[in-house]
Amino acid sequence: MAKKKNKKAQQQQFLSPQNFLRQRARSLAIGECYFTPAIEETGEGIAIVSRKHTGGRVSYAVYLVDIWCVGVKDTYYRLRCEESDFEAFVEHMGPQVEPMSYEEVHNWIYGAVAFADEAGIPPHKDFALTKYMLEEDTDDIPLIDHEFGKEGKYFLVAKNGLEASRYLPYLKKNIGEGNFDFLIESGSYDGYEDYDYDYSDEDDEEGQDGGEDVDE
Repeated sequence: MAKKKNKKAQQQQFLSPQNFLRQRARSLAIGECYFTPAIEETGEGIAIVSRKHTGGRVSYAVYLVDIWCVGVKDTYYRLRCEESDFEAFVEHMGPQVEPMSYEEVHNWIYGAVAFADEAGIPPHKDFALTKYMLEEDTDDIPLIDHEFGKEGKYFLVAKNGLEASRYLPYLKKNIGEGNFDFLIESGSYDGYEDYDYDYSDEDDEEGQDGGEDVDE
């Protein structure tokens, strides 16, 4: 009888990375958070939010945040890292990030997502997972007003024509010509009017090779 109980407990402690994020990440204490200090001038920055395990390890998520147009452009997570590895990662980021309160980082991320959503632009598909490293966006988090857009308009900065073709159809459809600006850093935009980039496929394949020890 005792053997069956132990086996059941062992099964409950073994979660996939995705289920660990969904079920347990928000139960961990919020750790150090970082953000790009000059984001209002550059329009794009990096947010890092960490969670502390009681055993001393750290889980964290990284978000590439575009406050002028796109919202969360990219995001990923790492689970149960050694604290020294997390510190080395932050040090590697150099002046791109500085310590910031969780409340401010939260408002920058969710504010950018909401701003992009008004133009019909969804966050990167992996935000469906990394949002669980954040607290829920409720009234429990103090609202901090930030300005989104550039000079009162959506301003898309695309690295190339392909990236422009990903987002411009959203802007043309939902904001309308003349109500946004855009810049292509390299290459050209050929006007793929029918291009429809679909973020709806919430593919959770990352980390399927193993589960997570869920000690907190």
